[in-house]
Amino acid sequence: ETRQKVLSRASKLKKMCEPAPPKSNNDQVTMDKIMKLNFKLDNFERKAPGQKTTKGKTNGNGIIDKEAAQQSIAHVCSQLNEIDVGSSEKLRLFRQKVLRRASNLIKLWDTAAPKCSNDQGGMEKIMKLGLKLDDLERKAPGGKTSAERTHCNAKISKMAAHHLIADVCCQLDAIDVSGSEALRETRQKVLSRASKLKKMCEPAPPKSNNDQVTMDKIMKLNFKLDNFERKAPGQKTTKGKTNGNGIIDKEAAQQSIAHVCSQLNEIDVGSSEKLRLFRQKVLRRASNLIKLWDTAAPKCSNDQGGMEKIMKLGLKLDDLERKAPGGKTSAERTHCNAKISKMAAHHLIADVCCQLDAIDVSGSEALRETRQKVL
Repeated sequence: ETRQKVLSRASKLKKMCEPAPPKSNNDQVTMDKIMKLNFKLDNFERKAPGQKTTKGKTNGNGIIDKEAAQQSIAHVCSQLNEIDVGSSEKLRLFRQKVLRRASNLIKLWDTAAPKCSNDQGGMEKIMKLGLKLDDLERKAPGGKTSAERTHCNAKISKMAAHHLIADVCCQLDAIDVSGSEALRETRQKVLSRASKLKKMCEPAPPKSNNDQVTMDKIMKLNFKLDNFERKAPGQKTTKGKTNGNGIIDKEAAQQSIAHVCSQLNEIDVGSSEKLRLFRQKVLRRASNLIKLWDTAAPKCSNDQGGMEKIMKLGLKLDDLERKAPGGKTSAERTHCNAKISKMAAHHLIADVCCQLDAIDVSGSEALRETRQKVL
């Protein structure tokens, strides 16, 4: 008998300690739906007649229109009734609780007196909202300050500004302007202004990885054009002197720029307007560079000019030979403490070779032999 009593007690305790069955995903989704509708009712409860505002003052006839509030609450009720709670007792009871709350709110709004329709009251509300827009315009990114200058260090983000402007629009829509043409026109002007400001503060959509990769490709080709622009005829060199006919050959430059254009045309910009416009801009730049290179005069082919260029490059090699590691000094001794590194010397000599190759020696055997020796 004693054992039976203890077993009975253990059995009751075991049942009490059984873990609750895990919630199904469907139950969680349904609970979230009911919660969202419950949060909507919070807004109507705050704005209901006789409720306390954030500043502790009692609302007179509510911040929004009586009929509009009751219709919105009734719509919430219909959405609640459409939700399928299945066999879950918890969901059924919670939905019933929210429905009772909605029903009580509709009764609470029945106590609201009809709104005052005189022009003065409506005009004051519209003017206050207009002043609120002034403040948002100053604080929003890209908005104007009192001195009509762009306010770089905005006090609020684009997303916050966008939500606040949307709230102003809702309050403007809630103002009763029936029977007053002046109020209707004034409200319309403020709404139009709010709409423009809202568009300006719309947060930019996040860039996709594909867009970023495509932008990088176009940027690389644009940097290639920088090199041809620097060497183009009539452009300023690093020493501030004007290039005569360009540092590189005219035909070679034009072919290279045309190749850049073909690479740009092969890039798929998809539906991105920004990428399309940027590619178009780079293509226009390339087209202008080809035209600029058309102005390059044919290279001077007389022996005197060519010989002077070859001699200058020969003198440049003399200087590099003295400064290069292992090169001979004027006293024919090895120059151990070279002034430039092997890598730098290698690049400078390669540049001299390129300039020698660019000299036109056609029709002159003497020039060809002299250039060959220096090469």
